[in-house]
Amino acid sequence: MDERTREYLRGRFGDYYRRASLTPPPAADEREWGHIPWTAGSGTTMIRHQSLLDLGDLGDYLVREAPRHVYFSAARYDDPGASTMDAKGWTEADLVFDLDADHLPGVDPDETPYGEMLAAGKEALVNLLDFLEDDFDFDRLAVVFSGGRGYHVHVRDESVRGLDSDARREIVDYVRAIDLDVDALLETRPSDTGTLRDTLRSEGGWGRRVHRALLRLADELEPMDEEDALARLREFDGVGEKTAANLLEAFRNNREAIEAGNMEAGGAKRLVRILAPEVVAEESSPIDEPVTTDVRRLIRFPGSL
Repeated sequence: MDERTREYLRGRFGDYYRRASLTPPPAADEREWGHIPWTAGSGTTMIRHQSLLDLGDLGDYLVREAPRHVYFSAARYDDPGASTMDAKGWTEADLVFDLDADHLPGVDPDETPYGEMLAAGKEALVNLLDFLEDDFDFDRLAVVFSGGRGYHVHVRDESVRGLDSDARREIVDYVRAIDLDVDALLETRPSDTGTLRDTLRSEGGWGRRVHRALLRLADELEPMDEEDALARLREFDGVGEKTAANLLEAFRNNREAIEAGNMEAGGAKRLVRILAPEVVAEESSPIDEPVTTDVRRLIRFPGSL
């Protein structure tokens, strides 16, 4: 990029920041700030270890410098402008998730149209929010476009801000269903008659998701004639004629048991193990693990160019 082009872009960025109304994150003065200026040459230079005290009024700074990129830290520090990470005095950090369409299954950034990539990213975002809001009950969420082909989600609940990298990795593994123990989705519970039966943990978590898939399958089979319904069930690996007949009987004549999570009905327990990998493929969210586990990460300032 030549000097004339850089100056033109810097001017247009400045025009944008004169009009834009950007909202700083909570505790903005406790965060490290960084930016990439319009330096000469083909490379980029990151300038970091800055605080709002160093930058001055954020709006004035953005208009004056019109940086190429602007970032702030997920972390909060005692001294965010200190020149070394150890000297900053880490106190806590937001839990941040990054979804990039480039990394989604079935998306080839060289072949997939931009609109389709955005649609895939939105689907992954909806899955992620389902985990964060329903499974973890987080309510202080900020969802922003990442500036490219994906989304950032900032979780600012007080309960997660003190988590270390290992604890955050556990959250990542859960959302991505890493090493999911399918058998643990079932538990043995007493029935109304006192007998023990395998029951799907359908109240929440991955058990709830597999249970929803079972009920969707039941809805799919409902309008089919018997021959087509049996053929549909036999499409699953390990489901033969006898098992398919038992499952169809349970779906059609004992729907209440399936809805209650009773996996003894018709041998539905076998379907749990079959459907679980499909549910994981469809409903897990391929978040970028290093972003979430890094408690000192710099993340793009929402609304910045």
